[in-house]
Amino acid sequence: MLGVFNPFYYFFVIAILLIFAKNPLFNLADASWHSTTNRTVNIDGLRGILALSVLVQHAAFLHNSLIGLSWQIPIPNFFNQTGQASVSLFFMITGFLFWRKAVEANGRLRWGKLYITRFFRIAPVYYFSVAIVLFIVFYASHFHLRESPAKLMKELFPLLLAGFYKVGHHINGTDAAIINASVTWTLRYEWEYYLLILPISAIFTRRVGWHIWYSVSGFVLLTIITIRSPSSHSAIALLEFFGGMLCASIHENFILVMSNRMNFIFSFVVLLLLLLLAFFKTAYQTAPFLILWVIFLLITSGCSIFGLLSSRAARRLGELSFDIYLLHGIVLHTIFNFQSVNNFARSSTIYFWMLIILVAMLAALVAMATHLLIEVPGIGFGRKLSR
Repeated sequence: MLGVFNPFYYFFVIAILLIFAKNPLFNLADASWHSTTNRTVNIDGLRGILALSVLVQHAAFLHNSLIGLSWQIPIPNFFNQTGQASVSLFFMITGFLFWRKAVEANGRLRWGKLYITRFFRIAPVYYFSVAIVLFIVFYASHFHLRESPAKLMKELFPLLLAGFYKVGHHINGTDAAIINASVTWTLRYEWEYYLLILPISAIFTRRVGWHIWYSVSGFVLLTIITIRSPSSHSAIALLEFFGGMLCASIHENFILVMSNRMNFIFSFVVLLLLLLLAFFKTAYQTAPFLILWVIFLLITSGCSIFGLLSSRAARRLGELSFDIYLLHGIVLHTIFNFQSVNNFARSSTIYFWMLIILVAMLAALVAMATHLLIEVPGIGFGRKLSR
């Protein structure tokens, strides 16, 4: 019998969800709120795979807790990388897309419009997820205060800042972080990029050709810093943003054409690099980052990994990726909060992964609902307000 941490289960979950996303129900995710081009179609599909990969990593952590271990107990490299490498690539995607906007606008972005649309892209689903977490927290305490009102307000205030400020793990005496798998920590780095790094960097796009020298310099400098300070998570996060920016600069300066034959060859290269990545315990160090950067450069150059990233199913999940990312932890927590479910999951490895597939399907359906009812209206309102 396969062990619970056999990589087969990761690929099985992803395959089933891609088949599930072909359901006509997900046709509603085809109406994209953003324009898709040949340069971004693979990114759209990549986001969907990354969001599901984070779910699988958290499912692996959940299995530890089911057998009486701590959530923080290390898991095999492969399953740890499914989450950490996905976050790294998410940061590269942000750097790529927004640096490209800055370069195309010669650094003269409409900053007010950018920040308004970003806020209404992130905040509505974020506040919805926070509301659910708070309901679960207070439901567990029978809606009674377990700590002083002053302490409770201090815990709640960071939640109002749409992820900009680090949120504590405990609210009203309950470990709230485990409810949503503590996924909101990445939003702080995203906001820091939008509010600090991007405006400063945009200055270097006002002269023709400067952007690539700036992105190369930042990439090299941060690579050196992360080698010398491997425990600096802020440095590696910044390097990930610059990795995406450098890819955007390369594409702005050089015409890269990916033929069908080259696509096939580089798809094999990507698989080999992913296999190499599994030998590292964490993605948050220089060497695994450089592997991921090469993978990202190939993907943004047109490598679709045998057509996977450009498939309609992957792109549909990409449209729902932010909702899946923020809400899958809540779905996991809710389903596995029932003792009968826990007993069933513990009885067999197959049963555990069957439940994870059902949770992933449910998370995709919940994401579809929040995408249509909250995310898309929020984006539309932000666009109107920015005008």
